[in-house]
Amino acid sequence: MSNDRQSLTNRLEELFLSILRYVILLVLALSVIASIGLLISGVSDTSAKPEKYKYEKFDSKQLVNDLKESMKDEAKPAPEQKKATDKKQPAPKNDKLQQEIDKQEKILSDFISKYGFEVNQSLATNLVNRANKYGIVYGEGEAGIIEYAKGQTQVFELILLDKFKKNTIHNLSRNLKIVL
Repeated sequence: MSNDRQSLTNRLEELFLSILRYVILLVLALSVIASIGLLISGVSDTSAKPEKYKYEKFDSKQLVNDLKESMKDEAKPAPEQKKATDKKQPAPKNDKLQQEIDKQEKILSDFISKYGFEVNQSLATNLVNRANKYGIVYGEGEAGIIEYAKGQTQVFELILLDKFKKNTIHNLSRNLKIVL
C-alpha cells in the first residue's frame, strides 16, 4: 500500500508540475506577444504628426458687452450712502500728498473710463489709506507717505498710461548707472 501511495503522490506531483509548466509557458508567451504589439504601436506613434490646432476667434467686444451687462445688473448705492462715504473721507494732511492722490485718481479714472466703467466713490480714500499704510517703508512721517505716493503715481503712469516702453531703458540705465 505504501508503494501505491507513493506512486499516487508522485503522479499528482507530476500532474501539478506539468500544469504549472504550461501556465508559466502561456503567461510568458502572452507577455512576449504583448510586448511585440506595444513595440509596434510605439514605433508607429513616433512617426505620427499632430494635427494643427485651430484657434477659436475671440470677440473682445462681446466680452466687454457681457461685462457691462453684468455690471448694470448690480444695484447702485443710494445717493444717501454716497454722501455718507464722502463725509468719512479723511482730509489729507499735506498739499503734496493731495496732489499725488489727485494725479493717481485721474490716471485710474481715465483708464477705467476708457472701458465704460465707473470709478468707485471711495477711490481717493483708499489711495490715502494705502499711502498711510505703506508709506512707512519710505521713511517715517509725512515724508515717507509722500514718497510712497509719488512712487505709486509713477507705477500707475508707467503701467496704465503705457509709458513703460519709453522709460524702461532710461530708468534701467539711470538706476544701474550704465551709460548708453
